[in-house]
Amino acid sequence: MGSQLVKQVLGTPELIPRGTPREKQARIAAISMASIAKDDGAPPVFFAGWEQIAVALGYCLTLEDARSPEDLCRNKMNAERATRRVLSVLMQLGIAVPATTNNPTGMRQHYALILESEADYTWLPRHFDHRTQMYVWEQVPRAESPSRGRLMDAKDHGSLGSPDHGTHDHGDHPSHDPRGHA
Repeated sequence: MGSQLVKQVLGTPELIPRGTPREKQARIAAISMASIAKDDGAPPVFFAGWEQIAVALGYCLTLEDARSPEDLCRNKMNAERATRRVLSVLMQLGIAVPATTNNPTGMRQHYALILESEADYTWLPRHFDHRTQMYVWEQVPRAESPSRGRLMDAKDHGSLGSPDHGTHDHGDHPSHDPRGHA
């Protein structure tokens, strides 16, 4: 899984800028996501959860690594917050496209990975396949925008956008929002 995707991330230095510490963390997160991504179809899909990325970023998430249960709880909260920030960078760069805006408890977020630096497309989730427990994605042209970000593109095509807000019922159509928002 993912060895070719890791080579693609490492072989495309222009994919993620190297300036800020957050951009450096985004590169580490992209490598981690690529190494585990399901890469036997289009698009490559990461679905291992925020914990995997947090560990790659150097966060300790086990009681053995913490001084106390309270420290472990604090570590997990800090790690999840930092991982969300790094994922936000990857989404703004158009490298990670979230399948939903808000997963039900216990359901891991799925991200389509776009690892080409000048991709003129993005991926949109069309429905959740309960048999395979994976999303079915559709490749669509990327809308013209000043940044590589796919969040704007996904909204233009009716996707749900950011992984932190909204609802999604894992029904047959991911763009259905029970609150009436598109």
